Amino acid sequence: MSNTFDSALVNSVLAQKGISVLRHKLSWLKAFSTDFSDEVRDQRSRTINVPVYTATSAVQTNPTNFETGDTTATNAAVALNHISKSFYITSADYGKGTRLESLAEINMNVVAKAIEDAVFAKITEANYGTAVVTGITPGAMSEANLKTLWGAVGGTNKACVLADSEFKNFIGTNLTSFDVLGSTGAYGFDTFDHSGAGFASAGTKIVGFGATKGALAIASAIPEYSGPVADMLSSEVFEVPDLGLAVQFNVWGSTASRNTWGSFDVLFGAAVGDASQAKLVKTV
Repeated sequence: MSNTFDSALVNSVLAQKGISVLRHKLSWLKAFSTDFSDEVRDQRSRTINVPVYTATSAVQTNPTNFETGDTTATNAAVALNHISKSFYITSADYGKGTRLESLAEINMNVVAKAIEDAVFAKITEANYGTAVVTGITPGAMSEANLKTLWGAVGGTNKACVLADSEFKNFIGTNLTSFDVLGSTGAYGFDTFDHSGAGFASAGTKIVGFGATKGALAIASAIPEYSGPVADMLSSEVFEVPDLGLAVQFNVWGSTASRNTWGSFDVLFGAAVGDASQAKLVKTV
């Protein structure tokens, strides 16, 4: 027998809070090569080839043949893992929107952390070479270090992501200072952002990196449920604006406990793209 509870309010609150959390924490992912999809994938189709563009042919002036040249691309195979966070929804949570929002926020933050971990696990010297900014005391990264990093990253549309411990040095101290938190770019980087706990999954003492789009290949999809399992779930998918990352949320009634449960679910993975397109920052 399928669930009979009205999940419209729950779905709306979970989606809005989920979008808010992911938009705040993961907006920097769009600086890299991504294949975010709301396509449903089963256990047998959880590898996605993400195109990584590395070069292009020269532009033509007054061309006589418009079919010359091409863009050089390689495919980075990204294995997707099912990230899921379940949580119990009480009658009180149903009855009060603020409680449901808090419940959604704390659980979506856990999902965001797992997504960050999958990306930062690739940020190592083994993957991207010896750090170009080294010898800095933890928590003491300077504007001079940023200039070194910017100069080491080739190409255009440069991104810089720093650990919170280093990013704090570039936050303005008054209303007339440059508002680094209110802008996507700063200090010459088109994307200038930070991560709290994400760098714990990076290489030893790595606290930041600068890169262009092809450095990371990142992909996502939606997990498949079929048959009786699908009949038991009230499932919807929401997409984070400007990022394109889609996440599924499910609500169901437990036949064992006769309580209501919810979960956030996404298939997600990351891989090294063009290793030459990223440079690392490392403390002593």
